[in-house]
Amino acid sequence: MPYPDWQPGMRITAERLLASQWQELVQGTEYAVNNTTELANSGISVPVPAGSRWMYRLIVVYTAHESADLRLAWATTGGATVGRIGTWGIGDAATGVVNSVDRFHARSPAQGTEIFVGGIGTGSFVSYHEEGVLSATGIDGTVTLQFAQRAAHASDTVLRSNTRIWYLRVG
Repeated sequence: MPYPDWQPGMRITAERLLASQWQELVQGTEYAVNNTTELANSGISVPVPAGSRWMYRLIVVYTAHESADLRLAWATTGGATVGRIGTWGIGDAATGVVNSVDRFHARSPAQGTEIFVGGIGTGSFVSYHEEGVLSATGIDGTVTLQFAQRAAHASDTVLRSNTRIWYLRVG
């Protein structure tokens, strides 16, 4: 059922019309990590009000050395949770599927599960795609995309400025 739930006799307001449209958050600046496997916050951070559910689509544009790869995780605060439905990305060095498309699915992984995707060189832009559900029960929360190198490497691993998330309230 779409959000908001329209009922007969309700007034049409700008707020209610806007509530049924996709929101977009563009990172806007580049974030880099170098020679570390410690997760760092990206510019993708979404507030999730208590009692709400949101469908999301994430596109991460990045560059990473083929030996470093990329780690992605969601950090949550308050009552926020993230449920991944599908993920698509380049295979990482550990899988042996380097520099080629490797489609994989994460079936309702536990909160905080990390995703690993491959790098194909520091000058090559690559994208990773993810879809899922953001929700919060009880209290407001926030979800923030975090990233790191899978293996520490002297070359920068960079989340590019056009990394973005679209999200739509569905409940």
